[in-house]
Amino acid sequence: MFYYFGSKARIAKYYPQPLSEVVVEPFAGSAGYSCLHRTKNVILVERDPRVVDLWRRLVGMSTDEILNIPPPTVGVPSSDLLVMLRAASEHSLTSRYITVTERMASRWPHLLRRVAEMVPNIQHWEIIEGDYTDAPDIKATWFIDPPYQNIERGYAYRDIDYGELAMWCRSRKGQVIVCEQAGASWLPFNRLRDIRTTNRSLKTEVVWEFCGF
Repeated sequence: MFYYFGSKARIAKYYPQPLSEVVVEPFAGSAGYSCLHRTKNVILVERDPRVVDLWRRLVGMSTDEILNIPPPTVGVPSSDLLVMLRAASEHSLTSRYITVTERMASRWPHLLRRVAEMVPNIQHWEIIEGDYTDAPDIKATWFIDPPYQNIERGYAYRDIDYGELAMWCRSRKGQVIVCEQAGASWLPFNRLRDIRTTNRSLKTEVVWEFCGF
């Protein structure tokens, strides 16, 4: 739907298929896994109120309303998070505005078409503003993609106790999929695959899985 630092949109297909009709993402961001499986009963939990507002805005809009969102003006600062996140910039996550470039404006119609195609399939989603611990304690497919332990920049919030997070992940009911990068030590992760990041460096994604179905 939109860019967000650490997004799993490009590699969501490599993770296990959801075994439950309910998918919960307690660190929602741009919800790449849920977007891939968008017809499921999706519950997003997100701490950043700006991202929560964006999701609620998109879920509540019709296809025509999406396509008629006015384009941003080149050279003019914008505080619209849809514009800011489209910039694919770490800086945009912590700033309150970003100056619109010609490239951003030229790609705006493509972004709106992509969002408009998905909107009819996400209007049943539930959006919760809060910490990951505010997620409902239910049996579901849990796709848990927290700020990575060994990455210091790029995240708006990363004050996480990974020991507590590990215990919380282990206590989930159903299918649990936890994402990280090689070098993380808070769960016994296994290699998923190597990926190219936005700056073209090669990183190894790892995963911890549990299935209680």
